This record gives sequence, C-alpha cells and structure tokens, in this order.
Amino acid sequence: MRLPLPGGPNPAPKQAGADTLGEIIDTLLSDLETARATLASASPEPFTMPLADIWLDINMNGAQDKGEGVVELLGETLLGRRAARDFAKSELASTPPAIRFDSADHSWLTAYTHMVSGVLNTFRAYDPARVMADLAEARAALANVPQLPEFYDLAALRTELEALRPQFEAARIQAGVAHWREMVRHNRRFWALVEAETDNENEWIPNPKQSSALGL
Repeated sequence: MRLPLPGGPNPAPKQAGADTLGEIIDTLLSDLETARATLASASPEPFTMPLADIWLDINMNGAQDKGEGVVELLGETLLGRRAARDFAKSELASTPPAIRFDSADHSWLTAYTHMVSGVLNTFRAYDPARVMADLAEARAALANVPQLPEFYDLAALRTELEALRPQFEAARIQAGVAHWREMVRHNRRFWALVEAETDNENEWIPNPKQSSALGL
C-alpha cells in the first residue's frame, strides 16, 4: 500500500467505505493462498528468472506500462534507500540480471507468504470497519460544529472509550499463529538448503560462500 503509483495519484479514485480496508486485506489473503498453491505445485528444478520480465499490473489494463517493472517499483522498498541508490547507478538497473530460482529460494518465498498472511490475519482479527465508520461519523459531525465545548463529560468519555475496547476474532488469531508456524518450518528448510549450496550461479539469496546476482 506504500508503493508509489506510476504516473502520480489515481485520477479517478473511488470513495473508500468503512469495509474497504478489510476487503483489501481479504483479497490479499486470497491471493497469497493462490501463490502458495502455485509454489506447492511448481517443479523443484531450478530455473532462470529474468527480473526484467517481472512486473505488476498496477493500473489493471493487462499490459506492462512504464513504471510497472518490479525493479522500478520495489528497488528502494526491498533494498533500502542506500542500496537502491547504488543499484540505480549500476549497470544492473538498466540491464536487470536474471535470478536462478532454486529450492532454497522456493522455501524462503513460501515462508514469506506465510509471514505476511500471519500479519494480515492478526490485523483482521480486530475488524477495522467499526473504527473506520466511527471516524467517518466523527468527521461529519465536526464539520457541522460551530465551536468546541469548553468542558468534557468524563462519564460519557469513559463509556465511549470502553466501547472502543478492541474485540478480536479468535479464529483469525489462530490462523495467524498457524501461518507463523509454517513460516518457521519453511525457513528452517531454507536455512539448511541455502547452507548446503556449492554453486554460485545468479544467486538471489546467497550463502556466505556465494555472491548476490544483484551485486549487493
């Protein structure tokens, strides 16, 4: 949600509702399930993955437009500002390298999807729709208030704060914990596999004896 939009802000944004954020998170959770299913059915054989071929269809027009390449979009987010600046000045930015995606990378990426799903389920356990609706109602009320009162009704304020005490959905918390356990399981497999690697071919996540294909 923090990624910059190519071409600037959305020229025709839709009005967000109280349940918009929850719907976005649920959609992402569903997409992550699809990603894990794809990873689970993928061939275990290593393959070459040119970074220049990876892009995100941000404007959902079915075609790759300027600014939608994964290197352009995620460089600073994934590498950090200093590393991203060094990367941008190198030949790797104009000619993105190919990554050799192997079994260790497969385990790492699967673990990453579980990590994100755990965070999202934990967030959804505390439904944001009610809070978003309360904020919208408060903004509307404040817009019509000629002046603020000079006193506070402490009893009413205490009642309001008590009503805002978060009520969580236990099933979401349990789902989040289950995803984090899977993250740990896949990460342990990743650590064992990457440590055992003896090649040094276009490594995405290298061990101490290997070099990163990104030059980092």
